[in-house]
Amino acid sequence: MKKFVKETSKKLATGALAVLATIGGASAVTIDPLPNGTSDITISDPGPDNGNIPVYGFQTKKDFVYELNVSWGAMKFVFDRGVYDPGTDALTKRVTNTPWNFCEAGVTDGTAATTGVGVGKWCGFDGDNNHVTVVNKGNGNVQLGVGCTEGITEQTLGSDVDMQIAIANADMGSGADGWAFSEGASTTNNKYMKNTAGTPVLMTIASGTGTAATTTIQKYMNLDGTVVSSGQDRANEVVFYLNITGTPQQTATDGTANSSELDTIDENTPSVGGNYWEKIGDINLTFTPSGDSPRTPSVS
Repeated sequence: MKKFVKETSKKLATGALAVLATIGGASAVTIDPLPNGTSDITISDPGPDNGNIPVYGFQTKKDFVYELNVSWGAMKFVFDRGVYDPGTDALTKRVTNTPWNFCEAGVTDGTAATTGVGVGKWCGFDGDNNHVTVVNKGNGNVQLGVGCTEGITEQTLGSDVDMQIAIANADMGSGADGWAFSEGASTTNNKYMKNTAGTPVLMTIASGTGTAATTTIQKYMNLDGTVVSSGQDRANEVVFYLNITGTPQQTATDGTANSSELDTIDENTPSVGGNYWEKIGDINLTFTPSGDSPRTPSVS
């Protein structure tokens, strides 16, 4: 019987969360010892004569343990509607401290937004706040699927807002992590975002509903308990990022009071001692244990 154990801890220093999920497990097995054997063997002359000692074998079940460690940034973002600056006679960003001066992919080249850039955009994409890292510590490969759900039936943000999965171009396809986008997920290539190292890199971004991106996270341990060599085809640690685009709707698109199209996000500024951050959606993870490949005996 499979079991699923989930443990959550809060890293107060970074605001990140960590989840340790273990799928499967095995208990110790006790085997009753066989009695010792004895036999009288009479050898004739000239012989030779034979004696046989039976040998028995037993193998334990091949047990796979799938242990995934998932960690992510604070996942807090600001849609910055700007503020008027009389010095420039233009709107400028209202929130300019890190990480909220880093705006959505395509707005900047991955560096902090400058004066006037980022107004009317989602911000907070500094490579740490918006990252997710998944590590396979088990002895079986696991397929990971990632997608997004915005709001509650899209009523929290309005239907124009899209939460998107972003993958570094270097990790796509035959790259280090082997990410692929599922059929039907529209993609946008070559937009800069910062990675976990704080370096602006080119990203491929998937939009659309359901599972947008998939990859297989390689096992860390072999069945014999040894660590898999570093030469395995794919990584046992993968990273992806969140991007958000689209304006929260404050008026219905058809000019009527259609509440299902209006955003309900609080406009109070989050502050120390206050909790005005509101949940705007979910990143959805699916884990599919794959064990080892089926073996077909060769027949000659």
